[in-house]
Amino acid sequence: MKHTIMAFTAAMGIGAVALAQTGTLDQQSPMTNASFNLSASSLTWQQQVRVGVAGKLEGFQLMIQGNAGAQFNARVRVGDGWNTSTPVFSQLFTKPNNGNEIMFIDVSSANIMLNVNDTFVIETQGNDTGAGLVGNYVPPPGNPLYGEFLFLNQPGCFADCGWRHGFNTYMIVGGGLTLSVGGGRCPGQMSFNITGATRNGRIAVIYGRCGGRTTIPGSICNGTVLPVGGATLVQIVTADGSGNATVSGNVPGGACGRICLVVLDISTCGVSNVIGL
Repeated sequence: MKHTIMAFTAAMGIGAVALAQTGTLDQQSPMTNASFNLSASSLTWQQQVRVGVAGKLEGFQLMIQGNAGAQFNARVRVGDGWNTSTPVFSQLFTKPNNGNEIMFIDVSSANIMLNVNDTFVIETQGNDTGAGLVGNYVPPPGNPLYGEFLFLNQPGCFADCGWRHGFNTYMIVGGGLTLSVGGGRCPGQMSFNITGATRNGRIAVIYGRCGGRTTIPGSICNGTVLPVGGATLVQIVTADGSGNATVSGNVPGGACGRICLVVLDISTCGVSNVIGL
């Protein structure tokens, strides 16, 4: 059963931005001296990534070039590249600003669980709207700045094998109470999935300022630290017999990029990951 999130009150007057990462930084490939065509729809790139931190893949940062409104498809396929398996995540993204900017591609809703040394590919493909992607290049026989190959349209490493897309990957470590985006984007109607709660237990849905901290006073979960500033209770929902629940509602533009959502398991005082709006 869906529950409606109460309207956020602060009109902060900024446009929508990518959700911010909150997980553990895992793999890094520098965003430095190479630029790749992420516009042409005929080009499908796959950057292979090897996992170093076990957990759920929260997402990855890419540095995207081009003007506001440029678009690209981002996908994740599990396994080595060149990879033709069914994508476990696929979404079209729109660049919000002009110039080079880092965008966070949040894939947490796909529940991609990975172990150390597992591989996956970050697949990107444009739709002829002018996007580019920043990475790095070391000419052979020098050592590439990231150990896994970049592929373009087919098996075999791209060009002379010295090219890499730039990225940072983030993992949510461990299980427990998890909050993920179920659908929609800010501003507008959004839904959020809650998993790992106490079965048939109560869950507090809370919003607050991203990057802040609030310590709960009082008798229930006294002293528990919430990873949002000025935490405000939205509502209390009840998990089903599997420990799951869903909340949904209309999120105004003023909350985008400034307000974050978190949930608290009232039975255990466990706190979920944070979701940026």
